[in-house]
Amino acid sequence: MSEKVYDPVQSILTDNEKRVLDWVVGKLGDLTANEISEISREVSAYKSTPKGAPISYAFAETFKMLPPGRILN
Repeated sequence: MSEKVYDPVQSILTDNEKRVLDWVVGKLGDLTANEISEISREVSAYKSTPKGAPISYAFAETFKMLPPGRILN
């Protein structure tokens, strides 16, 4: 059995999704997991959701840190 090798050219992500991920890495890539957790605990989506429950996508509109529109188009 041969080893699977990741080929970014064959990625299942769209170009738009890749741009968003690049933006996130640029914004948060230097932070530790604990620092990112602390940031996430300050947003209303986290505060308003019961522990262990999935956070609704409806909260996305309330995020203070969002990629610029030019990335999302």
